[in-house]
Amino acid sequence: MAENTIKSDFLNRVVEVTKELSEMVESATDGKHRGIVILAAEEFDEKITANVCGVSGRGKEIGAALHNFATQSTSSEIFKDVAIAVIIELLKKN
Repeated sequence: MAENTIKSDFLNRVVEVTKELSEMVESATDGKHRGIVILAAEEFDEKITANVCGVSGRGKEIGAALHNFATQSTSSEIFKDVAIAVIIELLKKN
């Protein structure tokens, strides 16, 4: 899939915040373990949606955040729909 540069104040700011928070997580000296997952998307037209995905920190905390996203009532339906779509896509590739 080709990647194009799309100019967007929103997505540029998300990238900046992602870098800033990743640096904060990676440089922490207080002994606490942290993980961060940032997902952002902006639709440009019916065929183009740009995405920013950022992951930083320790896997255990990242996993806990994703688990909570998958199981909380406010986000579990979104997660279920995406998980099903990913499974179908992976099965088609095999």
